[in-house]
Amino acid sequence: MSNAKRIISIILALATLASVVGIGIVSAKAADYEYAMFPMTTLNITQGINGSFSHQGTLAIDNAGKDKGIESAYAPFTGTVTKIYNKFQVWLQSKNPVVWADGTVDYMTILVVHDNDTSDLYVGKEVKQGERFFEEGTAGYATGNHVHLEVAKGKMTKSGWHKNSYGIWTIDNPVNPFDALFLSSTTNVKNDYGYNWRYLDQTALNPFYGKTPENFGNDFYASLNNVGSYMYVVNKNQNVEIASAVDVEGMSHYWHFVRQSDGSYVIYSVTDGNALDVSGAGTEAGTNVGTYPYWEHDAQKWFIYKIAEGQYAFKPKLCNLALDVYGAGTVSGTNIQLYTYNGSNAQLFKLDVLPSVNSATLEVTPGDYKTATKFTFSANEYAHTYTLTINTGEKGNLTTYKTIDVTNTTHYESLPAGYYEAYAEATNGYSSAKSETVAFKVAGAPTDGADGWTYSEKLYDEITTENYEIQYLNSYDVVAASAPDESYTKGEFVKTEYINSGEPYWSNIELKTSDTLVLVDYYYYHYCGGGTGNNANFAATSSYVHYDSIAKDKVYVHASKTDYDDSRYTYYHLKWSDGSDAYCNSNTTCDGTNGTHGNRSCYWYKNSQYQPKVSTDLYHFTKASGWTTIKDNEAAEVSYRYKLKENATTPTTAPAEPTTPTTTAPDVNLFMRGDVNNDGKLNIRDATAIQKYLAKMLTASEINLLAADYNLDSRINIKDATEIQKTIAGLK
Repeated sequence: MSNAKRIISIILALATLASVVGIGIVSAKAADYEYAMFPMTTLNITQGINGSFSHQGTLAIDNAGKDKGIESAYAPFTGTVTKIYNKFQVWLQSKNPVVWADGTVDYMTILVVHDNDTSDLYVGKEVKQGERFFEEGTAGYATGNHVHLEVAKGKMTKSGWHKNSYGIWTIDNPVNPFDALFLSSTTNVKNDYGYNWRYLDQTALNPFYGKTPENFGNDFYASLNNVGSYMYVVNKNQNVEIASAVDVEGMSHYWHFVRQSDGSYVIYSVTDGNALDVSGAGTEAGTNVGTYPYWEHDAQKWFIYKIAEGQYAFKPKLCNLALDVYGAGTVSGTNIQLYTYNGSNAQLFKLDVLPSVNSATLEVTPGDYKTATKFTFSANEYAHTYTLTINTGEKGNLTTYKTIDVTNTTHYESLPAGYYEAYAEATNGYSSAKSETVAFKVAGAPTDGADGWTYSEKLYDEITTENYEIQYLNSYDVVAASAPDESYTKGEFVKTEYINSGEPYWSNIELKTSDTLVLVDYYYYHYCGGGTGNNANFAATSSYVHYDSIAKDKVYVHASKTDYDDSRYTYYHLKWSDGSDAYCNSNTTCDGTNGTHGNRSCYWYKNSQYQPKVSTDLYHFTKASGWTTIKDNEAAEVSYRYKLKENATTPTTAPAEPTTPTTTAPDVNLFMRGDVNNDGKLNIRDATAIQKYLAKMLTASEINLLAADYNLDSRINIKDATEIQKTIAGLK
């Protein structure tokens, strides 16, 4: 961010804060800075400033939260643990200046006290804003579970605290908590002690607050065009920038979108398979955006929000900034970054969804020692080429025989006798689909036995019952744990498989899963208190009023922690896909089976279904029928033997052998190479025509297919369009 922009942002932020602080609601947009938030979901002060019990001469407050069970405290800002004293007194200092409730922009330090277990904290640990880092407790001099909270202006000084004239230890440079910390619109206020607390509009923290992310489907391909520059968003050597159509290299502007359970998308570059990534998982305006191998982090999960018809903003799950073209640039090579959302055209993008290959099949008609094997391919209309992979050898021990790129839907291949497995992959240059593997045998030439019979793996057309006595050897191969009957012989070990053993069952204690115990399904639940406050229990108690449940695909886990009352249970802090807390509210967010009520708790337990399984070894069990005059079409394999009948003659006319189709290379001198639209010129329209043909926007009859193979590799793909663009730009 430039200094000028930063100064303007500060001025605007302070002006807005100054204008609204007096009425108790702040909706400023100074997203260059975090807003310091009250650290608990419930405001319930049990001892205030200068309290006679233990707060004399201090600006401390005790907050009992929901006043039932244990409530967490969340970092009011991104900060660093600077001191831990007696294991239950913790100082947290902001990493950067933050916006205060009174309009100040400065560093902030807080002191929290009484957590019974701070073993997960250490000096130097960084905690992100909104991350749970502390709990109510009674450690130290405390009556009843609560958090003792003090706020200081600036960074921590010296020891961080001092003893006042009443002999009570208090934080250095203290400030009234209500002048420092904002309440959110979702804060449950039970007792504010009459202090002048200020509320912060949630859209100041998240400009997309309350908006539902777009759902374009679970898996699709698209190019991204920036509205402000009319240019593609491209991946160039793992950096993301904009480029004009002429400057696009290969498929660098194609992206693969895969939807996640929380409604976000992981967006993979077709060029290198890496995911769109916030560099270094940064959360500050100006952080670079690139591509990086997928590592399951929120820096690679993107929510897409509709801003106007056909125009969308992209927000990483990591933070509340937006995808942005640096400086609203309109020149190829301008960088893509994260920046404070402002709704400008530099932050709006169009998605041009591309037709993708989503199915592929392969049919094989096995050949023999004198005929070619026929491969027939099929996919949806958007497949342009197929890659056929043929493997050979023994079952379970195969090597690649040949990999072939095929542009037609039928291919013939002459193969030596043997066992084969093949599969096809259909593609259109940026998406692909793989077929099932097909196993087949290519029969060798018949052999004459000393017993007068001719033995063959295949019964050829000229061998008929009119002239020949024919017998069949039916072979069977069953993969099972035990033999189907006594006639089968146990063969080689195949694999170990875990099969269901008994009925699945539900458990609200999470069990360790393994091959012998598989998690089948789960949902979240809790028991809600009524007049007892925001109470969520892992088991029904006398205080609960409603039982609520919520499906796992509706929410995602923000944080989890072991239950204090029973360590066998884990409770989860759940959030909706837009990042807001998943409060139990059976009137709007739960099924309402047991009545309705308002927001209670965003902590939930898990009820899980498990399937017991047992380890089972599988083997080949085989048998053969012996030579018989009956062919069993259900047999795994049939071999043949035959001999001439008495007084019969050998057929003299052999059936015609099928020929392998051939193709002739085009004569490139009969047309202008690259003149795809036949206008006698080589220009950008020809590259565009190829792109439209690949996207099925033009048919084969509407372009010159021979001219479209610009790089003479016998294929028509995006490389041809790229080569034409480079030629026009004088790069070749």
